[in-house]
Amino acid sequence: MDSIYTGDLHVNQKSVFEVLLAASQLQIASVVQLCCDFVKKEFTENRIDLKNYSALCTIAERLGLTDLQEAAEAKMASMYKDVCETKEFLTHINGDQLLSPLGRDDLNSPSETFVFKSAMN
Repeated sequence: MDSIYTGDLHVNQKSVFEVLLAASQLQIASVVQLCCDFVKKEFTENRIDLKNYSALCTIAERLGLTDLQEAAEAKMASMYKDVCETKEFLTHINGDQLLSPLGRDDLNSPSETFVFKSAMN
């Protein structure tokens, strides 16, 4: 609320999803855009963990933020091989969040067999 009056908003990795949801609920488009820009920069330019990817996809889908969802899926596709080999691969990601990067041309996978095995898991 302070940022509405001051015009100064600072988000971080811990608060960005909460601020994004609140701004969407309050229909404050400028704050939604600021949060989307922050998330794209922080979570998609750097290594994204599966818990944050899952939260990001859920929020982007629920709020209809297709550009944010596309950025998250592109990042996941680029990290697919490494992500599939982590212990938390099946803990945080659901089936829909796994399937969306699979149809991408930029999927980073050593083979179609690898993709099939990871999807079957």
